[in-house]
Amino acid sequence: MMKTQIMERDTFSEAKADARTVLKAWNNIRGTQFAPFWRDFNWTGIANNIVPHCGVVDVIEDPFDFVYRFWGSAHVRAHGQDLTKKSVRKMRPQAEADSVVEQYERTLEERKPLLFVNKIIAGPYERPMIETSLRLPFTQDGKSVSQIFAYSDIREDLDRIQRVFTLESLRPA
Repeated sequence: MMKTQIMERDTFSEAKADARTVLKAWNNIRGTQFAPFWRDFNWTGIANNIVPHCGVVDVIEDPFDFVYRFWGSAHVRAHGQDLTKKSVRKMRPQAEADSVVEQYERTLEERKPLLFVNKIIAGPYERPMIETSLRLPFTQDGKSVSQIFAYSDIREDLDRIQRVFTLESLRPA
């Protein structure tokens, strides 16, 4: 049985270099707004080695949902599925989907960058795997969050996460 626990939200002081780079790019286009306009986002501001670890969701109002506009190849590998144009709720394993939805909901509510440190407990001996996820709000109207950009650092445990997620996804619900 897999569990995903959100261990803490950081003030970015312990964020690794790639997360700080993504946050800096976000801040560079934000100006004085609570969030940058999505139309101002440009992938060329994100290093090629970071892009596979990124995702972008559109915030859907009715019915309320988060749908992936972009799902990086590292996530495809880890989860064994491509969620582009699909709801976050379709992510497997379910414990991971629930954790990600909670993080997007908190980002939507707080309307600011958030850094989550997730502890994934599963697999042989239940040795924890750590995933650090940066969630950045974007806007289309200057008032509400319309997209959330995500960078998830899963490099250290990518192979283990892939094996565990595959096994967990095969378990009967």
